[in-house]
Amino acid sequence: MTDGKYVFTGHEELLKPVISLFMSLNEMLEDKDVGEIMCDTLPIAVRGKRMPKIILACHWQNAPRPPYKPINGKRTRIVCSVPMVDRKKLEYERIVRAMGGENGYTWGHWKATAEMSEGNGKMTVFASTKSGAIDRLEAMADLSSLDILSQVATEELVKGVRTKSSDMWKDATKVFPSYCTIINQDLIAFNDRKKGVQTLDGDFSRKKAKLWLHFKPSDWDKQIVELLKKSSIGDDN
Repeated sequence: MTDGKYVFTGHEELLKPVISLFMSLNEMLEDKDVGEIMCDTLPIAVRGKRMPKIILACHWQNAPRPPYKPINGKRTRIVCSVPMVDRKKLEYERIVRAMGGENGYTWGHWKATAEMSEGNGKMTVFASTKSGAIDRLEAMADLSSLDILSQVATEELVKGVRTKSSDMWKDATKVFPSYCTIINQDLIAFNDRKKGVQTLDGDFSRKKAKLWLHFKPSDWDKQIVELLKKSSIGDDN
């Protein structure tokens, strides 16, 4: 094919049905975007992909301290996961501050999402206002060693099955730092007999701890050191 011209070679009788089929397919596909759909997300798909070694999952509740109750009668899980968390920033005060401080923040139906500088990196935060969602997202993203490449804020509307009485609707609610979970996962050697969590990137073993945030655990620093112990395989940072 050159400049829209097609060249067919072969015996005439054999080429007739081929040319007829080609012309029919060409007419069918002329105004279609075949190929563009796949390529639309190709730049994201081929970005550097690295399995997060240290993951910080931060959880909020609707009270400063236990006992906690369902939020407006709904069983709601409010969490933000920080991929590739910066080890140097796993400090109690810094994490609580990123989550809104002791006074928390107002959660709601505005959703802020960030694409991070690694293929596996994506973060999401909900708040009651657009600016509140963006501010909380940026504060949480500061705990990561990754950079924000792009971010978007969208509003969940009361449409279809998302009614204000359904579990899908997020009423504006004051929430407070409750606890965080730190996960340290190491790639297991291929010939290691230990069984870990199987993924397409390999098998991973995980060390995990739940740390309360409504007060500073007396052994916080000790637990952090234990969780971040290096292994023979994995992140050397």
